[in-house]
Amino acid sequence: MNKCLHCLQNSYNQKFCCNGCETAYHLIKNSNLNSYYKKRVANKNISTKPVLPIDIDFSPYITIQNDKSQANFIVDGIHCAACIWLIEQMLLKNKAVEYARVNMTTKRLKVIWNNKTNIQEIVKIVSSLGYRLMPYDPKILENQDNKKQKELLIYLAVAGFVSSNVMLLSIATWSGDMGQATISLMQWFSALLALPGIVYAGQPFYKSAINAIKHKHMNMDVPISLAVILTTSLSFYEMVTKSGETFFESAIMLLFFLLIGRYLEQKIQIKSRSIIESLAGLQITSATILQKDKLKAIPVKNLKVGDILVVATGEKCAADGVIISGNSSIDTSMLTGENMPVPVSKNSFVQSGSINTGNIIHIKITAVGDKTSLAQISDLVEKSIQNKHSYTPLVDKVSRFYAPVVHSLALVTFIGWLISGASIHDALIYAIAVLIITCPCAIALAVPAVNVATASSLFKNGIILRNSNALEKLLNIKKVVFDKTGTLTTGTLTLLNKPKNKNVFGLMASMALNSKHPLSKALVKAYEENISPLKNVKEIAGEGLKAKYKNTQIYLGNAKFCKVDNIKSTNNNQLFFNDGKKIYTLEFSDTLRLDAKKAIHYLQKNNYQPIIISGDTEKPVKYIADKLKITDYYFSQSPQSKYNILTKSINEKVLMVGDGINDAPSLAKAYVSMAPASASDMAQVTADIIFQGKSLMAVPLVIATAKKACKVIKLNFTFAIIYNLIAIPLAILGYVNPLFAAVFMSASSISVMLNALRMTKEVKV
Repeated sequence: MNKCLHCLQNSYNQKFCCNGCETAYHLIKNSNLNSYYKKRVANKNISTKPVLPIDIDFSPYITIQNDKSQANFIVDGIHCAACIWLIEQMLLKNKAVEYARVNMTTKRLKVIWNNKTNIQEIVKIVSSLGYRLMPYDPKILENQDNKKQKELLIYLAVAGFVSSNVMLLSIATWSGDMGQATISLMQWFSALLALPGIVYAGQPFYKSAINAIKHKHMNMDVPISLAVILTTSLSFYEMVTKSGETFFESAIMLLFFLLIGRYLEQKIQIKSRSIIESLAGLQITSATILQKDKLKAIPVKNLKVGDILVVATGEKCAADGVIISGNSSIDTSMLTGENMPVPVSKNSFVQSGSINTGNIIHIKITAVGDKTSLAQISDLVEKSIQNKHSYTPLVDKVSRFYAPVVHSLALVTFIGWLISGASIHDALIYAIAVLIITCPCAIALAVPAVNVATASSLFKNGIILRNSNALEKLLNIKKVVFDKTGTLTTGTLTLLNKPKNKNVFGLMASMALNSKHPLSKALVKAYEENISPLKNVKEIAGEGLKAKYKNTQIYLGNAKFCKVDNIKSTNNNQLFFNDGKKIYTLEFSDTLRLDAKKAIHYLQKNNYQPIIISGDTEKPVKYIADKLKITDYYFSQSPQSKYNILTKSINEKVLMVGDGINDAPSLAKAYVSMAPASASDMAQVTADIIFQGKSLMAVPLVIATAKKACKVIKLNFTFAIIYNLIAIPLAILGYVNPLFAAVFMSASSISVMLNALRMTKEVKV
């Protein structure tokens, strides 16, 4: 029997198992993409057999802009990096296709092509390779996750109901006070309850085992399914022939405990798949352009390079461009982390996502759509997320060798007893006992049970664990990288020196009410009393406010604007007020997060190296670094440069803590990442852990909790191994029948869960 040259499945003396594989093979060869067969994964449990295409109208999902079309698809059939490479290369070989990228995590394909090509031609290229395209919709993926979890919960409920009732019947049978006819009747009742439950509740394991066997691969579900089927079959035979005990309760109880582990694991691991869509709240849907001396509102997707974008006060820039008229200041904190607005004027470059905090500005667009700064950040996040999930958890490493060992032990037991003179019936019972007693209930529960208990404990402390693998990964970190604004600090400016003269203070505040500048807002907040805005105040973008008050010109703004000669050097943000008689200096500081010093001290004491990487300027970054006694810090870093620093240190296993859009690529790239609940949507979606509240002690708490959790997990594994070392020889030697094997297996599972409950107690740091 030959192997199919494309998918490696049995081809029954043919080169290919089907026409689809033959077509895909010749297409790849003729396109000079032979290296696909070298790149593709060697794991035999994954099928590379082409999937059947679905007839779908994709036209509603196309975005058309000028002479370009764009669409997003879900790709069915992707299983490794070689698939991604092949799809992208085949699409880019078509001259009409300008951009093609696949994300393995979300299975999302994004294609941009010129309008001369029909979308069906794009679909045909991918379909000819054996992959199926469907419209990309995050809700579809979310619904699939919810559907799987609901199904698993139903399986669990059925197994629990059936096992409890069958166990009651079995206990009555074990009492020994019944005649053979009554025992036989009880066994039939047990069978009537157990058989439908075993057939239905065992589906997740049967399907997985069949798929593995079909592709000549072994996984943990194979011995589970084998043990359940053999136990049920033998019990049915014993019941019909009235020749011995039945073990229906063993089979259904085995499924019940395994389904608990499967459900817990799925529940803790379900996380958001949609990364790009998290930008929806940041991107605006419409924009105002100047067209033939008239203002016109159009959808953002219809903007094109060269359009004149009009951005009013408080609005977000919908595209990148250069200011052609107007003086203002823009808030770039979303992109750079800098919490102070930047003055802009004619010829200043403005990035998409920036907020205009001053006067109306006219911008000539230089980049739209995927070419904007915001889209490029999003692109970095997508690439990083795709590479980040290659981590293999401890339980998966254990499971790789577990199934072959279990099968070997059961087979050796069966053959050994036959050689020693036992009947096939007895040899089979002993082999089944080995399969049941070695069923990976304890191992299957070891990690998810601890993860759920740990997640519950952390949640009580305002910490949300989005990625269960993060706990295990935290054990390997050596460096902790912090963003500054909004992470080490609160991101809120505070007035440090309130004027003692309440009348002057009130005048400043009433004047500041006319501005949306962060320093003006902080001044008003510091006044703490109701006040009306001063009339006839004029704001000069990037400089300050001026007004006529009691026939005197007064100023609130920067030093030059307020005619200050001698400026005292300080690490704080300064605002000046000139009332015509005296000049007042107001100092504002972005205060440290609660317990920031304590958190950094904990890290340094425990041999973790804290580092600051900030988009803010040198002075405020150095000031915070000195205050926290952090010697390594970087300032004025763009999202790309932050990403590059994390990329260089990727082998050093870094924990990244950040909150802004500018931190999102770094959070995605980092070995493990955290973000405060006040962080941007994009940062929260990419982070593995989210912490609520103002205290930075969440970072040490998570690290300390991870250490304890991993100790408990290892203890669970140790217990499971010791249990197997004791129980397996007893089963092999014939001292344990399937019933007691199920009891022992259940006892080990309960012990593992009780041990996991230790994680519900709060960890002290």
